[in-house]
Amino acid sequence: MIYRLAKPNDAESLALIYLSCSDDLIASFMCRLGKRWLISYHRVVLNEPHFVAVCAENEQGRVVGYVSGTLDNAAQLGWLRQHRLALAISAIPGLLRRPTLLPGVLARQKGAGKSAHNGFVVTAGARIEFFGVYKEARIGGEAIALLLTWLAVMRELGSGPIRLEVDTANSRSAELHGAMGAKVLETFTTLDKKERQIMEYPAN
Repeated sequence: MIYRLAKPNDAESLALIYLSCSDDLIASFMCRLGKRWLISYHRVVLNEPHFVAVCAENEQGRVVGYVSGTLDNAAQLGWLRQHRLALAISAIPGLLRRPTLLPGVLARQKGAGKSAHNGFVVTAGARIEFFGVYKEARIGGEAIALLLTWLAVMRELGSGPIRLEVDTANSRSAELHGAMGAKVLETFTTLDKKERQIMEYPAN
């Protein structure tokens, strides 16, 4: 397995991995918006200067997993606001199929101004956004090696502590990150009524 930094032209590959992990991402809002929106989203974030994604590529040259996040989530959230029109247009097919998603879109627009989070995600500092690998590639510790590689890259870039959010319903994810050294900082209820924990990996 080769681990490398993801490039903008990996956007579709990353979107497909994200969709493949939908069973693990319980009731994921982003998955329900569909493939077109996920590709558009990844194209946007892969061009944001603080965004860091490391992907795993097998011997056949296929991207089979990735970890992504940012060195500065405040900057990334600002970048997403700058590109909200393109993201909104790409969300239209998903919203037409599932109009019940619209309140979630509006709630995410309103979420702001809290000390550690905006009602959904942490609003500043380094953050893990996604960690996923195709099921058939989760062998021999490759997934853990991918996460460790991403964490090493982030620390080399001077990330400081790295935070993430985990829905309490997704106990496997919380247990994994806990075993890897992340500590729970806070538990809160999202604006769409999910219980979520903020976890943190130390700076070193």
